Amino acid sequence: MTLTAWALLASRVNPGAAAAARATNICTALAFASSVGSPLACELGPHGIRLVIVRSAGSPDTPAVQQVAKLHAGVTGISLDEYRAGMSSGTLLQRLPMLAEVANAATLLASDRASAMTAAIANVTCGAFIDL
Repeated sequence: MTLTAWALLASRVNPGAAAAARATNICTALAFASSVGSPLACELGPHGIRLVIVRSAGSPDTPAVQQVAKLHAGVTGISLDEYRAGMSSGTLLQRLPMLAEVANAATLLASDRASAMTAAIANVTCGAFIDL
């Protein structure tokens, strides 16, 4: 198994007008990671080191996302369940990826089963971002 370099890029999906601003932030971060990642992958590849960026939409079962959801629900004056439903409604699968799903994807990408992958961005967002 070759050494694999990793970057984890996470974002959250939010309903309402603020979603566009947050989408711009994650797009900027992804553009930066891509611009740094591609040359880095080119430099490290000949040494057997792969680079894959794991892009997540934020996992609702993590304490940080739960805390932010509570804060945003309170500020917007809706229930926590309504806010969570809004977070999921913006994805193609109508849900957000759980932490275990992101970890499973990262494990697969780090394994020999993905040994041909490098200089790539793995989309683990349940369709919150579309790469096609």
